Amino acid sequence: MFKRLAVISAFIILLFSSSYGKERGMLSLEESLNIALERSHDIKLMEQNLIRDQERVKAERASLKSNAYMHLYTPSFNTAYEEVYDSAEDIFRYEYTQKNKIMTQVVVNQPIPTDGNFSLNYDFFHETQLGDIKNYSNKFYLKFEQPIFTPNVLNMRIRRAELALKETELDYTSQKIQIEYRITRSYYNLFRRFAQLEINNKRLELLEKSYDIAETLRKRGILDEMELLQIEVELADSRDEILETEGRLIRSKDSFKQTIGLPKTEDVIIKPVLEYKLIQITDEIKEKTIELGMQNSTRIKDRQIQKEFRTLDVIDADRLNEFKGSIVTTVGFDKKDSVFTETLKKPDETRSVSLNFYLPLWDWGRNKAQVKSAQASLKYAETSINENKRTVKRWLEDELRNLEDSNSRLEILTKSKSLAEKSFTLGIGKFKNGQINCQSLILVIEQLINSNESFLNAYIDFQYAKAGLKRLINGAPAY
Repeated sequence: MFKRLAVISAFIILLFSSSYGKERGMLSLEESLNIALERSHDIKLMEQNLIRDQERVKAERASLKSNAYMHLYTPSFNTAYEEVYDSAEDIFRYEYTQKNKIMTQVVVNQPIPTDGNFSLNYDFFHETQLGDIKNYSNKFYLKFEQPIFTPNVLNMRIRRAELALKETELDYTSQKIQIEYRITRSYYNLFRRFAQLEINNKRLELLEKSYDIAETLRKRGILDEMELLQIEVELADSRDEILETEGRLIRSKDSFKQTIGLPKTEDVIIKPVLEYKLIQITDEIKEKTIELGMQNSTRIKDRQIQKEFRTLDVIDADRLNEFKGSIVTTVGFDKKDSVFTETLKKPDETRSVSLNFYLPLWDWGRNKAQVKSAQASLKYAETSINENKRTVKRWLEDELRNLEDSNSRLEILTKSKSLAEKSFTLGIGKFKNGQINCQSLILVIEQLINSNESFLNAYIDFQYAKAGLKRLINGAPAY
Protein backbone atom coordinates (compact mmCIF):
# COMPACT_ATOMS: atom_id res chain seq x y z
CA MET A 1 0.00 0.00 0.00
CA PHE A 2 2.84 2.41 0.92
CA LYS A 3 4.53 1.73 -2.40
CA ARG A 4 1.31 2.43 -4.32
CA LEU A 5 0.82 5.73 -2.48
CA ALA A 6 4.42 6.69 -3.22
CA VAL A 7 3.87 6.08 -6.95
CA ILE A 8 0.71 8.21 -6.98
CA SER A 9 2.43 11.00 -5.01
CA ALA A 10 5.37 11.01 -7.41
CA PHE A 11 2.96 11.28 -10.34
CA ILE A 12 1.19 14.27 -8.79
CA ILE A 13 4.50 15.99 -8.00
CA LEU A 14 5.71 15.55 -11.56
CA LEU A 15 2.41 16.79 -12.88
CA PHE A 16 2.33 19.92 -10.76
CA SER A 17 6.02 20.81 -10.98
CA SER A 18 7.30 23.58 -13.22
CA SER A 19 9.49 22.73 -16.20
CA TYR A 20 12.52 24.70 -15.04
CA GLY A 21 13.93 26.36 -11.98
CA LYS A 22 13.85 30.07 -11.28
CA GLU A 23 16.98 32.01 -12.19
CA ARG A 24 17.87 35.46 -10.97
CA GLY A 25 16.43 38.09 -13.31
CA MET A 26 14.14 35.61 -15.04
CA LEU A 27 10.37 35.42 -14.70
CA SER A 28 9.20 31.97 -13.62
CA LEU A 29 5.77 30.43 -14.04
CA GLU A 30 5.26 30.50 -10.26
CA GLU A 31 6.01 34.25 -10.14
CA SER A 32 3.65 34.87 -13.05
CA LEU A 33 0.85 33.03 -11.25
CA ASN A 34 1.44 34.93 -8.01
CA ILE A 35 1.38 38.28 -9.80
CA ALA A 36 -1.76 37.41 -11.73
CA LEU A 37 -3.67 36.11 -8.69
CA GLU A 38 -2.64 39.12 -6.62
CA ARG A 39 -3.82 41.60 -9.25
CA SER A 40 -6.71 39.71 -10.80
CA HIS A 41 -9.90 41.76 -10.99
CA ASP A 42 -12.01 38.58 -11.08
CA ILE A 43 -10.35 37.22 -7.94
CA LYS A 44 -10.95 40.51 -6.10
CA LEU A 45 -14.63 40.39 -7.04
CA MET A 46 -14.90 36.79 -5.87
CA GLU A 47 -13.21 37.70 -2.58
CA GLN A 48 -15.91 40.31 -1.98
CA ASN A 49 -18.56 37.70 -2.73
CA LEU A 50 -16.90 35.41 -0.17
CA ILE A 51 -16.97 38.14 2.45
CA ARG A 52 -20.63 38.83 1.65
CA ASP A 53 -21.69 35.20 2.13
CA GLN A 54 -19.46 34.67 5.17
CA GLU A 55 -21.11 37.63 6.87
CA ARG A 56 -24.54 36.38 5.80
CA VAL A 57 -23.88 33.04 7.53
CA LYS A 58 -22.71 34.90 10.64
CA ALA A 59 -25.90 36.95 10.58
CA GLU A 60 -28.13 33.88 10.26
CA ARG A 61 -26.30 32.00 13.02
CA ALA A 62 -26.57 35.08 15.21
CA SER A 63 -30.34 34.73 14.98
CA LEU A 64 -29.96 31.96 17.59
CA LYS A 65 -28.45 34.42 20.05
CA SER A 66 -30.17 36.82 22.40
CA ASN A 67 -31.40 40.13 21.07
CA ALA A 68 -33.23 43.07 22.55
CA TYR A 69 -35.23 46.00 21.25
CA MET A 70 -37.42 48.81 22.48
CA HIS A 71 -40.56 50.18 20.89
CA LEU A 72 -41.37 53.75 21.81
CA TYR A 73 -44.80 54.84 20.68
CA THR A 74 -44.72 58.62 20.59
CA PRO A 75 -47.65 60.57 22.08
CA SER A 76 -50.77 60.28 19.96
CA PHE A 77 -53.82 62.50 20.11
CA ASN A 78 -57.29 61.41 19.05
CA THR A 79 -60.71 63.08 19.26
CA ALA A 80 -63.90 61.45 17.99
CA TYR A 81 -67.59 60.81 18.59
CA GLU A 82 -68.11 57.21 19.60
CA GLU A 83 -71.28 55.16 19.86
CA VAL A 84 -71.84 54.13 23.51
CA TYR A 85 -74.68 51.96 24.84
CA ASP A 86 -76.73 53.43 27.72
CA SER A 87 -78.02 50.43 29.69
CA ALA A 88 -80.30 52.53 31.89
CA GLU A 89 -82.34 53.77 28.97
CA ASP A 90 -81.52 50.86 26.65
CA ILE A 91 -80.36 53.10 23.83
CA PHE A 92 -77.11 54.05 22.07
CA ARG A 93 -75.76 57.53 22.55
CA TYR A 94 -72.90 59.37 20.81
CA GLU A 95 -70.33 60.75 23.17
CA TYR A 96 -67.36 63.02 22.54
CA THR A 97 -63.99 61.41 23.42
CA GLN A 98 -60.50 62.78 23.59
CA LYS A 99 -57.44 60.61 24.25
CA ASN A 100 -53.73 61.26 24.67
CA LYS A 101 -51.63 58.10 24.70
CA ILE A 102 -47.98 57.11 25.11
CA MET A 103 -46.55 53.58 25.26
CA THR A 104 -43.13 51.98 25.67
CA GLN A 105 -42.27 48.33 25.14
CA VAL A 106 -38.92 46.67 25.91
CA VAL A 107 -38.32 43.08 24.76
CA VAL A 108 -35.38 40.73 25.33
CA ASN A 109 -35.56 37.67 23.05
CA GLN A 110 -33.80 34.32 23.28
CA PRO A 111 -34.46 32.18 20.18
CA ILE A 112 -34.06 28.41 20.58
CA PRO A 113 -32.97 25.82 17.97
CA THR A 114 -36.51 24.39 17.76
CA ASP A 115 -37.58 27.60 15.96
CA GLY A 116 -39.30 28.75 19.16
CA ASN A 117 -38.60 31.83 21.23
CA PHE A 118 -38.43 32.91 24.86
CA SER A 119 -38.89 36.62 25.52
CA LEU A 120 -38.83 38.84 28.58
CA ASN A 121 -41.26 41.72 28.06
CA TYR A 122 -41.99 45.01 29.80
CA ASP A 123 -44.92 47.18 28.64
CA PHE A 124 -45.63 50.65 30.01
CA PHE A 125 -48.82 52.43 29.02
CA HIS A 126 -50.12 55.92 29.89
CA GLU A 127 -53.40 57.40 28.69
CA THR A 128 -55.41 60.51 29.51
CA GLN A 129 -59.06 61.00 28.54
CA LEU A 130 -60.66 64.46 28.22
CA GLY A 131 -57.64 65.90 29.98
CA ASP A 132 -58.51 64.75 33.51
CA ILE A 133 -58.93 60.97 33.53
CA LYS A 134 -55.60 59.17 33.69
CA ASN A 135 -54.70 55.51 33.35
CA TYR A 136 -51.29 53.87 33.92
CA SER A 137 -50.29 50.32 33.22
CA ASN A 138 -47.15 48.37 34.07
CA LYS A 139 -46.89 44.87 32.68
CA PHE A 140 -43.91 42.53 33.09
CA TYR A 141 -44.10 39.00 31.70
CA LEU A 142 -42.24 36.00 30.27
CA LYS A 143 -43.49 34.69 26.92
CA PHE A 144 -42.81 31.40 25.12
CA GLU A 145 -43.76 30.73 21.49
CA GLN A 146 -43.28 27.45 19.63
CA PRO A 147 -44.52 26.45 16.14
CA ILE A 148 -45.65 22.82 15.92
CA PHE A 149 -46.31 20.34 13.09
CA THR A 150 -44.16 22.43 10.73
CA PRO A 151 -40.51 22.38 9.55
CA ASN A 152 -37.88 24.35 11.42
CA VAL A 153 -37.75 27.53 9.35
CA LEU A 154 -34.88 29.00 11.36
CA ASN A 155 -32.60 26.03 10.68
CA MET A 156 -33.61 26.05 7.01
CA ARG A 157 -32.66 29.72 6.74
CA ILE A 158 -29.26 29.06 8.33
CA ARG A 159 -28.69 26.07 6.05
CA ARG A 160 -29.50 28.13 2.96
CA ALA A 161 -26.93 30.73 4.01
CA GLU A 162 -24.33 27.99 4.57
CA LEU A 163 -25.06 26.46 1.16
CA ALA A 164 -24.76 29.88 -0.50
CA LEU A 165 -21.35 30.31 1.16
CA LYS A 166 -20.23 26.86 -0.05
CA GLU A 167 -21.40 27.75 -3.55
CA THR A 168 -19.38 30.97 -3.50
CA GLU A 169 -16.33 29.15 -2.14
CA LEU A 170 -16.59 26.67 -5.02
CA ASP A 171 -16.88 29.54 -7.51
CA TYR A 172 -13.83 31.18 -5.95
CA THR A 173 -11.82 27.94 -6.11
CA SER A 174 -12.88 27.26 -9.69
CA GLN A 175 -12.15 30.83 -10.78
CA LYS A 176 -8.70 30.72 -9.21
CA ILE A 177 -7.83 27.40 -10.88
CA GLN A 178 -9.10 28.66 -14.24
CA ILE A 179 -6.96 31.79 -13.93
CA GLU A 180 -3.93 29.63 -13.09
CA TYR A 181 -4.65 27.49 -16.15
CA ARG A 182 -5.03 30.50 -18.46
CA ILE A 183 -1.85 32.10 -17.12
CA THR A 184 0.03 28.81 -17.55
CA ARG A 185 -1.01 28.59 -21.20
CA SER A 186 -0.19 32.26 -21.74
CA TYR A 187 3.19 31.78 -20.07
CA TYR A 188 4.10 28.87 -22.33
CA ASN A 189 2.92 30.79 -25.38
CA LEU A 190 5.50 33.43 -24.49
CA PHE A 191 7.98 30.67 -23.66
CA ARG A 192 7.46 29.39 -27.22
CA ARG A 193 8.37 32.83 -28.65
CA PHE A 194 11.64 32.94 -26.70
CA ALA A 195 12.49 29.37 -27.69
CA GLN A 196 11.60 30.02 -31.35
CA LEU A 197 13.95 33.00 -31.38
CA GLU A 198 16.76 30.78 -30.08
CA ILE A 199 16.02 28.19 -32.79
CA ASN A 200 16.05 30.87 -35.50
CA ASN A 201 19.33 32.25 -34.15
CA LYS A 202 20.73 28.72 -34.21
CA ARG A 203 19.66 28.36 -37.84
CA LEU A 204 21.43 31.64 -38.67
CA GLU A 205 24.53 30.48 -36.81
CA LEU A 206 24.64 27.18 -38.72
CA LEU A 207 24.14 28.94 -42.06
CA GLU A 208 26.89 31.44 -41.27
CA LYS A 209 29.19 28.58 -40.35
CA SER A 210 28.27 26.80 -43.60
CA TYR A 211 28.83 30.01 -45.55
CA ASP A 212 32.35 30.41 -44.12
CA ILE A 213 33.17 26.83 -45.13
CA ALA A 214 31.62 27.35 -48.57
CA GLU A 215 33.62 30.59 -49.08
CA THR A 216 36.83 28.70 -48.28
CA LEU A 217 35.86 25.91 -50.72
CA ARG A 218 35.05 28.47 -53.44
CA LYS A 219 38.44 30.13 -53.05
CA ARG A 220 40.04 26.72 -53.46
CA GLY A 221 38.00 26.21 -56.62
CA ILE A 222 36.10 23.27 -55.18
CA LEU A 223 32.71 25.00 -54.94
CA ASP A 224 30.75 26.77 -57.64
CA GLU A 225 29.70 30.45 -57.20
CA MET A 226 26.03 29.48 -57.74
CA GLU A 227 26.06 27.19 -54.71
CA LEU A 228 27.49 29.97 -52.55
CA LEU A 229 24.61 32.21 -53.64
CA GLN A 230 22.15 29.57 -52.41
CA ILE A 231 23.56 29.88 -48.89
CA GLU A 232 23.46 33.69 -49.12
CA VAL A 233 19.77 33.52 -50.01
CA GLU A 234 19.15 31.26 -47.03
CA LEU A 235 21.10 33.67 -44.80
CA ALA A 236 18.95 36.60 -45.93
CA ASP A 237 15.76 34.62 -45.33
CA SER A 238 17.03 33.55 -41.90
CA ARG A 239 17.82 37.16 -40.87
CA ASP A 240 14.40 38.27 -42.04
CA GLU A 241 12.74 35.46 -40.06
CA ILE A 242 14.63 36.55 -36.93
CA LEU A 243 13.30 40.10 -37.32
CA GLU A 244 9.75 38.78 -37.65
CA THR A 245 10.23 36.49 -34.64
CA GLU A 246 11.54 39.39 -32.54
CA GLY A 247 8.48 41.45 -33.51
CA ARG A 248 6.14 38.63 -32.52
CA LEU A 249 8.05 38.24 -29.25
CA ILE A 250 7.60 41.93 -28.37
CA ARG A 251 3.87 41.75 -29.08
CA SER A 252 3.58 38.54 -27.03
CA LYS A 253 5.41 40.20 -24.15
CA ASP A 254 2.97 43.12 -24.14
CA SER A 255 0.01 40.76 -24.24
CA PHE A 256 1.40 38.61 -21.42
CA LYS A 257 2.17 41.64 -19.23
CA GLN A 258 -1.38 42.85 -19.68
CA THR A 259 -2.70 39.37 -18.84
CA ILE A 260 -0.87 39.08 -15.52
CA GLY A 261 -1.11 42.76 -14.62
CA LEU A 262 2.48 43.96 -15.10
CA PRO A 263 3.13 47.55 -16.30
CA LYS A 264 4.06 47.85 -19.96
CA THR A 265 7.37 49.50 -19.11
CA GLU A 266 8.58 46.45 -17.16
CA ASP A 267 10.54 43.92 -19.18
CA VAL A 268 9.77 40.20 -19.16
CA ILE A 269 12.47 37.61 -19.78
CA ILE A 270 12.01 33.85 -19.88
CA LYS A 271 14.90 31.45 -20.29
CA PRO A 272 13.54 28.70 -22.55
CA VAL A 273 15.21 25.64 -21.02
CA LEU A 274 13.43 22.60 -22.45
CA GLU A 275 13.98 20.27 -19.52
CA TYR A 276 11.34 17.71 -18.62
CA LYS A 277 10.67 14.40 -16.92
CA LEU A 278 8.58 11.84 -18.69
CA ILE A 279 5.60 10.56 -16.71
CA GLN A 280 4.80 6.87 -16.50
CA ILE A 281 1.02 6.59 -16.37
CA THR A 282 -0.07 3.17 -15.14
CA ASP A 283 -3.61 1.89 -14.83
CA GLU A 284 -3.37 2.39 -11.08
CA ILE A 285 -2.37 6.02 -11.53
CA LYS A 286 -5.25 6.55 -13.94
CA GLU A 287 -7.72 5.09 -11.48
CA LYS A 288 -6.43 7.17 -8.55
CA THR A 289 -6.27 10.34 -10.65
CA ILE A 290 -9.88 9.95 -11.81
CA GLU A 291 -10.99 9.24 -8.25
CA LEU A 292 -9.18 12.34 -6.93
CA GLY A 293 -10.47 14.56 -9.73
CA MET A 294 -14.07 13.52 -9.12
CA GLN A 295 -13.70 14.05 -5.36
CA ASN A 296 -12.40 17.58 -5.94
CA SER A 297 -14.71 18.48 -8.80
CA THR A 298 -16.37 21.84 -8.13
CA ARG A 299 -18.89 21.03 -10.85
CA ILE A 300 -20.14 17.89 -9.06
CA LYS A 301 -20.07 19.62 -5.66
CA ASP A 302 -22.07 22.52 -7.07
CA ARG A 303 -24.73 20.15 -8.41
CA GLN A 304 -24.93 18.49 -4.99
CA ILE A 305 -25.46 21.91 -3.41
CA GLN A 306 -28.19 22.65 -5.96
CA LYS A 307 -29.85 19.37 -5.01
CA GLU A 308 -29.93 20.41 -1.35
CA PHE A 309 -31.31 23.82 -2.31
CA ARG A 310 -34.08 22.13 -4.30
CA THR A 311 -34.80 19.80 -1.35
CA LEU A 312 -35.35 22.85 0.85
CA ASP A 313 -37.58 24.34 -1.85
CA VAL A 314 -39.80 21.23 -1.75
CA ILE A 315 -40.12 21.53 2.03
CA ASP A 316 -40.90 25.23 1.69
CA ALA A 317 -43.57 24.64 -0.94
CA ASP A 318 -45.16 21.84 1.06
CA ARG A 319 -45.35 23.81 4.32
CA LEU A 320 -47.25 26.71 2.73
CA ASN A 321 -50.50 24.76 2.83
CA GLU A 322 -49.93 22.17 5.53
CA PHE A 323 -51.63 21.49 8.85
CA LYS A 324 -49.67 23.35 11.49
CA GLY A 325 -50.05 25.09 14.79
CA SER A 326 -48.38 27.10 17.52
CA ILE A 327 -48.21 27.20 21.30
CA VAL A 328 -48.00 30.55 23.09
CA THR A 329 -47.74 30.83 26.86
CA THR A 330 -47.16 33.83 29.11
CA VAL A 331 -46.48 34.26 32.83
CA GLY A 332 -46.10 37.65 34.49
CA PHE A 333 -47.38 40.59 36.53
CA ASP A 334 -49.73 43.39 35.54
CA LYS A 335 -51.11 46.42 37.36
CA LYS A 336 -53.36 49.24 36.10
CA ASP A 337 -54.25 52.33 38.09
CA SER A 338 -54.95 56.03 37.74
CA VAL A 339 -51.97 56.76 39.95
CA PHE A 340 -48.59 55.71 38.56
CA THR A 341 -47.01 54.76 41.90
CA GLU A 342 -49.90 52.42 42.61
CA THR A 343 -49.05 50.35 39.52
CA LEU A 344 -45.79 49.41 41.21
CA LYS A 345 -47.47 47.98 44.32
CA LYS A 346 -48.78 44.45 44.64
CA PRO A 347 -49.13 43.67 40.93
CA ASP A 348 -51.62 41.07 39.81
CA GLU A 349 -50.33 37.75 38.54
CA THR A 350 -51.20 36.97 34.93
CA ARG A 351 -50.84 33.81 32.90
CA SER A 352 -52.10 32.55 29.59
CA VAL A 353 -51.88 29.53 27.33
CA SER A 354 -53.08 29.44 23.75
CA LEU A 355 -52.96 26.66 21.20
CA ASN A 356 -53.61 27.62 17.60
CA PHE A 357 -54.03 25.41 14.54
CA TYR A 358 -54.08 26.14 10.86
CA LEU A 359 -55.97 23.65 8.71
CA PRO A 360 -56.08 24.26 4.93
CA LEU A 361 -59.36 23.37 3.25
CA TRP A 362 -58.94 24.01 -0.45
CA ASP A 363 -56.95 26.26 -2.79
CA TRP A 364 -58.00 24.82 -6.17
CA GLY A 365 -54.76 22.81 -6.47
CA ARG A 366 -52.42 25.82 -6.25
CA ASN A 367 -50.15 24.44 -3.53
CA LYS A 368 -50.16 20.94 -5.03
CA ALA A 369 -48.88 22.42 -8.27
CA GLN A 370 -46.20 24.37 -6.37
CA VAL A 371 -45.01 21.20 -4.67
CA LYS A 372 -44.92 19.25 -7.94
CA SER A 373 -42.93 22.07 -9.55
CA ALA A 374 -40.39 22.00 -6.69
CA GLN A 375 -40.19 18.19 -6.88
CA ALA A 376 -39.51 18.36 -10.61
CA SER A 377 -36.63 20.79 -9.94
CA LEU A 378 -35.29 18.39 -7.32
CA LYS A 379 -35.49 15.47 -9.77
CA TYR A 380 -33.66 17.55 -12.36
CA ALA A 381 -30.90 18.30 -9.83
CA GLU A 382 -30.55 14.59 -8.96
CA THR A 383 -30.31 13.63 -12.64
CA SER A 384 -27.84 16.44 -13.23
CA ILE A 385 -25.49 15.04 -10.57
CA ASN A 386 -25.26 11.64 -12.28
CA GLU A 387 -24.79 13.20 -15.71
CA ASN A 388 -22.07 15.54 -14.47
CA LYS A 389 -20.23 12.67 -12.79
CA ARG A 390 -20.05 10.96 -16.19
CA THR A 391 -18.93 14.21 -17.83
CA VAL A 392 -16.16 14.89 -15.31
CA LYS A 393 -14.94 11.30 -15.57
CA ARG A 394 -14.80 11.63 -19.36
CA TRP A 395 -12.85 14.90 -19.05
CA LEU A 396 -10.32 13.23 -16.78
CA GLU A 397 -9.96 10.23 -19.09
CA ASP A 398 -9.48 12.55 -22.09
CA GLU A 399 -6.83 14.62 -20.30
CA LEU A 400 -5.00 11.50 -19.16
CA ARG A 401 -5.04 10.19 -22.72
CA ASN A 402 -3.83 13.58 -23.96
CA LEU A 403 -0.98 13.53 -21.45
CA GLU A 404 -0.04 10.00 -22.50
CA ASP A 405 0.02 11.02 -26.16
CA SER A 406 2.09 14.15 -25.41
CA ASN A 407 4.42 12.07 -23.29
CA SER A 408 4.99 9.52 -26.09
CA ARG A 409 5.36 12.19 -28.76
CA LEU A 410 7.93 14.06 -26.69
CA GLU A 411 9.90 10.87 -26.15
CA ILE A 412 9.92 10.10 -29.89
CA LEU A 413 10.87 13.65 -30.91
CA THR A 414 13.70 13.71 -28.36
CA LYS A 415 15.27 10.80 -30.26
CA SER A 416 14.48 12.43 -33.60
CA LYS A 417 16.18 15.66 -32.48
CA SER A 418 19.25 13.72 -31.41
CA LEU A 419 19.39 11.93 -34.79
CA ALA A 420 19.03 15.26 -36.64
CA GLU A 421 21.98 16.69 -34.68
CA LYS A 422 24.11 13.66 -35.59
CA SER A 423 23.02 13.98 -39.22
CA PHE A 424 24.09 17.63 -39.27
CA THR A 425 27.51 16.75 -37.76
CA LEU A 426 28.01 14.14 -40.50
CA GLY A 427 26.69 16.49 -43.18
CA ILE A 428 28.97 19.40 -42.31
CA GLY A 429 31.92 16.98 -42.34
CA LYS A 430 30.99 15.71 -45.79
CA PHE A 431 30.49 19.27 -47.03
CA LYS A 432 34.02 20.22 -45.93
CA ASN A 433 35.32 17.24 -47.88
CA GLY A 434 33.27 18.14 -50.95
CA GLN A 435 31.20 14.96 -50.72
CA ILE A 436 27.86 16.84 -50.76
CA ASN A 437 26.78 20.13 -52.29
CA CYS A 438 25.29 23.25 -50.67
CA GLN A 439 21.71 22.19 -51.41
CA SER A 440 22.21 18.94 -49.51
CA LEU A 441 23.78 20.78 -46.58
CA ILE A 442 20.93 23.30 -46.46
CA LEU A 443 18.50 20.39 -46.42
CA VAL A 444 20.37 18.82 -43.47
CA ILE A 445 20.24 22.17 -41.62
CA GLU A 446 16.49 22.50 -42.30
CA GLN A 447 15.94 18.99 -41.01
CA LEU A 448 17.77 19.87 -37.80
CA ILE A 449 15.77 23.12 -37.36
CA ASN A 450 12.49 21.35 -38.12
CA SER A 451 13.31 18.67 -35.55
CA ASN A 452 14.00 21.40 -32.98
CA GLU A 453 10.72 23.14 -33.80
CA SER A 454 8.79 19.86 -33.64
CA PHE A 455 10.41 19.10 -30.28
CA LEU A 456 9.48 22.59 -29.04
CA ASN A 457 5.86 22.11 -30.11
CA ALA A 458 5.74 18.72 -28.42
CA TYR A 459 7.27 20.20 -25.27
CA ILE A 460 4.66 22.99 -25.17
CA ASP A 461 1.85 20.49 -25.81
CA PHE A 462 3.25 18.40 -22.94
CA GLN A 463 3.08 21.41 -20.62
CA TYR A 464 -0.46 22.19 -21.80
CA ALA A 465 -1.48 18.59 -21.11
CA LYS A 466 -0.04 18.71 -17.59
CA ALA A 467 -1.77 22.02 -16.92
CA GLY A 468 -5.08 20.66 -18.23
CA LEU A 469 -4.94 17.57 -16.03
CA LYS A 470 -3.83 19.63 -13.03
CA ARG A 471 -6.86 21.87 -13.54
CA LEU A 472 -9.21 18.90 -13.45
CA ILE A 473 -7.49 17.21 -10.50
CA ASN A 474 -7.83 20.43 -8.50
CA GLY A 475 -11.54 20.45 -9.27
CA ALA A 476 -12.15 23.05 -11.99
CA PRO A 477 -14.25 22.13 -15.03
CA ALA A 478 -12.67 21.72 -18.47
CA TYR A 479 -13.92 24.98 -19.99
